[in-house]
Amino acid sequence: MHRLIGLIRYQELLWDLERISDMDIIYDDAEEIVRRNWKNFISRYTCNNTERFHAGNSWEEFGFQLICSQYNLSSRKYHNLEHISVVLQVVREILKWSLDKNLIKDPNSLYLLEAACVLHDVIYDTHSKTNEKDSAWFSINLLALYEAGADSVAVEEIIVATEHKKDFKVGCEDIFPGIEFLCDVIRDADLFILAESEERYDEYAKQIRQEYLWVSQMMYDAGRMAILNGLAAGQIYRTDFAKEQGWEEKALNNIKRELGFKK
Repeated sequence: MHRLIGLIRYQELLWDLERISDMDIIYDDAEEIVRRNWKNFISRYTCNNTERFHAGNSWEEFGFQLICSQYNLSSRKYHNLEHISVVLQVVREILKWSLDKNLIKDPNSLYLLEAACVLHDVIYDTHSKTNEKDSAWFSINLLALYEAGADSVAVEEIIVATEHKKDFKVGCEDIFPGIEFLCDVIRDADLFILAESEERYDEYAKQIRQEYLWVSQMMYDAGRMAILNGLAAGQIYRTDFAKEQGWEEKALNNIKRELGFKK
């Protein structure tokens, strides 16, 4: 049943992707964009134990409201629903291009990526160094309510990829063919902000600083410079789409500008 529903949803996704033309990110209606993508994913599953969900909410809406309760925290200046909305939109741009190039091994797995995008920053604490792993653990527990089975393992794997570690290795390619590609897609989409316009990048940099207001300026600048230098020292983007769009050069220009301001 899950496979059949997945194939139906995939056909709907194909239709959506075919409507995408130029890169045109929408910054309004973030909550609605995230809700739509969450419901697209979660509707693949049938829940036989609806009593586990709070009265007054549908079983789909329950999960969405739980997710929103995290992203809408007042401490979230950048890692909020707007960020998730942008990541989802960029992912769809990459998938549209990749579909045309026949780079997608398992079309049915695309909805795993949809869930991972929604959940990848659901836990975000600037005092913690395990946010991605904590978000992955949150996703496993949430998806267990929906009886998502092995799919939750793939979602966990894709979320952990957003740690952006250079030595990251995919652990379940044998079970989910093409998952390494999905990990590359979400990593590029997550870092798309670095290749944005100078104005948007500068706004993002200010939002990140606001999330770390508890850190002294001197300590923040040192930590931020270390992160930016680390990014600039290696290859930032992994997909052919990002390379074709020139994201690497744009991101390096923004990073160099910020580093110049902090010297």
